[in-house]
Amino acid sequence: TSKLTQHRPGLIIEPGSPSKAGKTRAAFYLRTTPLTRASRRVCAQANKMKHRARKPHEAIDLKALRAECMPLLSGVDRVRRLSSFKPRNRAPMSEICRRLGQTNQAVQKWLVLNKE
Repeated sequence: TSKLTQHRPGLIIEPGSPSKAGKTRAAFYLRTTPLTRASRRVCAQANKMKHRARKPHEAIDLKALRAECMPLLSGVDRVRRLSSFKPRNRAPMSEICRRLGQTNQAVQKWLVLNKE
């Protein structure tokens, strides 16, 4: 195979295929349980997620990790609160443009999609 296809992990080349385009694998995502998400937030120091991601060959002692995290996750309400997602409050784009120094606040004609 060519060097281009060696660096694309999602691409499968069919043997004997005249086309070098190949076909892509189906995408997937790993859905974690609410208890796992809450334990990541509570035991961030014990988990050391970045350290473990850099060294995937090292074994993780799950019994010790669970023994440390479970007392901190005492109630169902605490687990729900720690595992919930909160949307970020972002400033409107016009506010950001004004802070960056744009002085002309008029609506540009080329940006308007619907003419009303």
